[in-house]
Amino acid sequence: MNWFTEPAEKLRLALLSDLQPPLERSQSSTKTIKHCKTSDPNGDRTEAPNHSTTGSGPALTLQTCDAESTPGKQHDAGRESRLTDLSTKLRAYYFSGTCRILSAYDSPTNPLREWVTRLSTEHPVIDACVLSISAAHLSQQQREMSKLAASHHTAALSKLAAELDALDKQSPSDSHDKALLSPNNTAFTTVLLLGLTMIGKTSSWNDPSSLGMQHLEAARAIFKSLYCERHSEPSPDTCLLGPDDPRPRHFFVGALAYWEALMSFVVDNSTDTTDYLLPFRDDECNMSFIHPWSGMSPKLFIYLSRIGSLARQAHHLRRATASSQRTPKDRHELLSQGKHLEELICQYRFPRQDQFQSTGDPSTPILHFRFLARAYELSIMLELCRTFPELLRRDQRELDHDTQKQHLNTLAIAILTLIAKIPETSGTRAIQMPILVIAGSTLQFQRIEDLDVDMEVLPEGVPVSTSTRGQFDIQFWRLFVDSRLDKLATYMGLDTVRRACRLVRETWARADRLLLSSSLHVHWIDVMIDNGLETLIG
Repeated sequence: MNWFTEPAEKLRLALLSDLQPPLERSQSSTKTIKHCKTSDPNGDRTEAPNHSTTGSGPALTLQTCDAESTPGKQHDAGRESRLTDLSTKLRAYYFSGTCRILSAYDSPTNPLREWVTRLSTEHPVIDACVLSISAAHLSQQQREMSKLAASHHTAALSKLAAELDALDKQSPSDSHDKALLSPNNTAFTTVLLLGLTMIGKTSSWNDPSSLGMQHLEAARAIFKSLYCERHSEPSPDTCLLGPDDPRPRHFFVGALAYWEALMSFVVDNSTDTTDYLLPFRDDECNMSFIHPWSGMSPKLFIYLSRIGSLARQAHHLRRATASSQRTPKDRHELLSQGKHLEELICQYRFPRQDQFQSTGDPSTPILHFRFLARAYELSIMLELCRTFPELLRRDQRELDHDTQKQHLNTLAIAILTLIAKIPETSGTRAIQMPILVIAGSTLQFQRIEDLDVDMEVLPEGVPVSTSTRGQFDIQFWRLFVDSRLDKLATYMGLDTVRRACRLVRETWARADRLLLSSSLHVHWIDVMIDNGLETLIG
């Protein structure tokens, strides 16, 4: 928990040192952003939630003036008024735009709308997180707003640090965990966990290279103290939403499982890192609401985090094959863990669709989440087979590289076929990026001749060989992935998506170049690490 006790000034300096200089501004400048109707933060409206664009509707103007333009007290009063006006507009922007791209569906029942609407008026720390997230997103489109985003991000971090420090001081003679779990603190600590989850999950919005690992570590510790280590203390669920309401626990389990899965591919972790979530893995059988990040299957993301950790360990093993520090025993231990994970995936059963309440979002029905869950399940299997080709063979025969590629391509196309069943306007596109990266990067030709494939339709009656059909399939699905990622980048408006686009294209380019000398499959994690493209791909 050391992150929370760092001085706010240190946080501020660390943040500002990572920011690029803002664009030069004129003496008095006007910035325009778009937003939807903001009179109702709950989203109660007769029209369907619009996922097709972020920010449709009348223009909202943000104005900034230089400090020298108004002297003395008049300037101070004017500056305070402008800051208040900016904050009001940023709050409105969260509910009209940011909330939608932060969630896989949007309606009054979306926790990131429903709970934040209430808690942001009751708890300044949640309000600070709302302002930070909105400013961070706007700064992606308007680079001159970087200073404003940095200011709000620093304020949110400082509030989180100060509030938890205050909890510590309330029980100076007790341990930190006991302070968290005292009856007076349980509810507010749960609120802090919500704020930390929001700010940590969006840390890459300020800088795509910012992974926010310290936020996740703090969230783990708070979750464990709230849900894993309490005995007779009041339930956090009771404190947050009322008696016998399990939704907060379900939300945090799903949020942390998704977050851990994203982090596992960019940070070296042990495969048992997410074991603290295992006692809750069967909660999804009793969930009544679709999670805005992990959908109907939080358990799958616990498994995805494991293969992410294994894939990174395998990467380091590949790079250290000439080192005496690595032995065949290391590979055997990883393979053993991979086989165990394969067994867990084969035993997995999806929750029933009829157990879930409607999302309330006409553009994102529950069926979309069913397709997505299956795609994630297959993506885990794909990463397993890519990391451990031994899993592809059911006898002792060695598979050649071309056969391995063929198997991987077939599985990738099956995954992308599921994604193609989901309309481009579905809100689930907000959580499709990991699948598009995993499956998309897998699409690799088997021979150098395949690069000359012509996508024009062959004349009717001309026979098409299996090999030629495979060439068409790879090219077709590459174009599909490229298109979906481009549209996702436009929809989300985030540098993280643009970085994911580059990662997939760089993987294809490397695989195509290597066809001249090798038929080895290229792993996107290798490309990501070699090119410094680490970011949260979700």
